[in-house]
Amino acid sequence: MPRKKQPTKPPVATNLDDANELISTLWDRLNDLEDRLNQNSRNSSRPPSSNGPGASSSAPAKKPTGRKRGAQSGHKGSKRMLADTVDETRTYYPDDTCACGGTITISDSPYRRHQVFDIPSQAFSVVEHQLHQGQCCQCSKTVKATLPDNVNQGQMGNNLLAYVAMQSGQFHQSISKIQQQLEQNFGLSFSRGAISEAQAGLVQY
Repeated sequence: MPRKKQPTKPPVATNLDDANELISTLWDRLNDLEDRLNQNSRNSSRPPSSNGPGASSSAPAKKPTGRKRGAQSGHKGSKRMLADTVDETRTYYPDDTCACGGTITISDSPYRRHQVFDIPSQAFSVVEHQLHQGQCCQCSKTVKATLPDNVNQGQMGNNLLAYVAMQSGQFHQSISKIQQQLEQNFGLSFSRGAISEAQAGLVQY
C-alpha cells in the first residue's frame, strides 16, 4: 500500500484560532511519535526482534542474597506522621458497662489516633464575580465596576492554570490528554482552544 504523501509546505494559519488548532494537532502528533519511538519488547507487545541495536532483551538477573522477602529482622518500620491540622474529628467511645456488669470510667484523652487521608469529593469550586454599574445623578454618566487585578480575566483560576502548566510542561501531556484529565478527574469541560490559550498565557474575556 503506497504511503500517504505529505504536503511539501507547512500549513499557514490565518488567525489565532487556526494557529491554536494547528499547534494542538502538531503537539498530539509529536507525543504519539515519541511514544512509538520509546516502545520496545519490554513495554509493549512488540517482539524482541524489533528492539533497536544495543537494547537488552531481558532484565539482568539478580544474584541471590539468601535473605527472605520483606522487612528484615531488626528493621524499624516507618509510619506516616500524624497531621497537625485535620478537617474533621470523629470520636468513638466504648460501652459504659463492662461485660462483668461493672461501670466503665471513660478516659478524657484517646488511646489511639487514626487519620485517614482522602481526596475531597468536590473536585472544583466556582467563584462568580458580579460587576455592577451605576449612573451619575448629575451628568447621567454610566460608571461600571471593574474586576480587581488579582482576579483572572479568563475562566481558569490560579490553581487550575498551575495544574495545566504542570501537566503540559513537567509531564508533557498533550492538549487532548489534559482535556480528558480535567473531565475525568474534576468534571471540568474546557475546549482545546481554551487549554491552548491557557498554556500560551493569553488573556480571555
